[in-house]
Amino acid sequence: MAGRAQVGLDGGDVLSETPEGYGLFLHGRVGDQCSIEQSPNECADLVAPVFTADRLRTILAGMRVPTVIEKFIDGCGENYVAAPKMSAAMRQLIGQIRTSPYVGDLSRLHQHGQLFNLLAVVLSDLEGGRIHDRQPSDKANAKMRAVCDLLHSDLGRLPPLETLASAVGLSQRQLARAFRASTGLTVMEWVVQRRLEVASRLLAEGELPIKAISHRAGYAHVSSFTASFVRQFGVPPSEYRRTLALHHFISGA
Repeated sequence: MAGRAQVGLDGGDVLSETPEGYGLFLHGRVGDQCSIEQSPNECADLVAPVFTADRLRTILAGMRVPTVIEKFIDGCGENYVAAPKMSAAMRQLIGQIRTSPYVGDLSRLHQHGQLFNLLAVVLSDLEGGRIHDRQPSDKANAKMRAVCDLLHSDLGRLPPLETLASAVGLSQRQLARAFRASTGLTVMEWVVQRRLEVASRLLAEGELPIKAISHRAGYAHVSSFTASFVRQFGVPPSEYRRTLALHHFISGA
């Protein structure tokens, strides 16, 4: 969910994984190696579900599935890679997988259920034609990456759209359209996602009070922070922190 990396399979496309999208890999040529390259000092925080072809065949038995999945489970021997945009539904599911409110066997059951929901979202994206074999080129996204860098440099201050557009030589309308095409989000939605990533990381560290975390994440008021956090993760920051602390306690017991 956070961080950037170059991921690829032997002889295939290399994808740039970012917080705005997710990587989809169908590893049909089992002899091909998967490589992951990460920039120095770049922190990566991700969820990486893995389903074997046999497992998918069992789960999807009797269902109508996208052609690319059908070929994979039938053993076509070809790789498939794609970098779809991260939808709000998928982002919420990933948050729920990472922060299950349960412990022990119940936690594992809850996470398994959410993984199946995650698989359903991917199948829906494939079926609806929202996944393409190649992501937009680096050249096409260069201006949007520059905008993201500007926003990330100060998450607490959202510059006017006019200022951002001028910085990359676009009109406001062009920027708004290009930014959504590149990230799947509006500028404000993107900033909120990044703020909440900062907040979730600080909550996991467990050192700062929630008021301090809300300010670090760019929120002027704790109430606004709490409302955004609940919309994203389904629980308030205090409960999120307690759940993580309980997991750490049980794991270390």
